[in-house]
Amino acid sequence: MGLSDIMVEPNGELTARVNSFAYLQDFGFNLCAGDYSHLLVTLQVTGVAEGSLQVYWSVRESPLGESRKIRTPLIADDQTHSYVIDLSEISDWESTVTGLRLDPIVSDSLAANVTVSVKELRLIHAAQSGICAQ
Repeated sequence: MGLSDIMVEPNGELTARVNSFAYLQDFGFNLCAGDYSHLLVTLQVTGVAEGSLQVYWSVRESPLGESRKIRTPLIADDQTHSYVIDLSEISDWESTVTGLRLDPIVSDSLAANVTVSVKELRLIHAAQSGICAQ
């Protein structure tokens, strides 16, 4: 998983030292993608000059893969930032979502002292429900 010194605070915040290839994932979902219009990721990354965060998702018909990935640049200033990703603009955000994976920091120059604090990861409901086959 690429994480060490993992701590979960009473408020649910997860803090960990990032070792190379770090990610968090869960495959216990059965969500209609159309029910969710945005993804909110709030995190703090310290000890890195540049990078991006990535979110992958799997659907009932297909596992995780590069075709179902969102990548957005990180603001690398050691402060906490919220990233709101508009899922309704992504053509592959459809069907029944069965898993999510967060790569909180992707960088070609990860140092040994990089720490990430994931403060919030939340799917935001759409104004109208989507249509998914049961």
